Amino acid sequence: MTWRPITLQELTALIRVGLEEADDAVLAAWQTMRVEPIKWRCSPWGDAGGGFWVVAIRDEMATWYNDIEGGFNTGPFTTPGTIDEYSCNQDDFRQFLAGLPEAIVAEHGTGFGATAGIPAALCLPGRIARRQTTFWTLETASGQEPSTSRRSC
Repeated sequence: MTWRPITLQELTALIRVGLEEADDAVLAAWQTMRVEPIKWRCSPWGDAGGGFWVVAIRDEMATWYNDIEGGFNTGPFTTPGTIDEYSCNQDDFRQFLAGLPEAIVAEHGTGFGATAGIPAALCLPGRIARRQTTFWTLETASGQEPSTSRRSC
């Protein structure tokens, strides 16, 4: 199989799929850092494909898609248009989003650690009404938000 650079349409689809389950904090962070995808140089690795697609910029760091390795990477730049350091992560876009500080704070700020008990609300029959990157909104079988009453599973 011969390698070919990813198209803008294929890249946009990867981002769209990655954003589907992102929670509000992650979506807000993404909106502040995203840029219209543009190819930046990263010689010699990116030369064959005309560069790599940069999709976000935050604090002198560019987030770009390495279509040789098939993953999103974040690295420093000093001059816009040139990626300073080649990297070859194979993270999909959801993994990139999960690594954002906003996602980490939201996930670890919930008070549920690995040894925490199961919240009573999760013991009720119902469904997931909205699945987010860092939390789920639950509804009871009757369509109400779960009560906070204690109940053993």
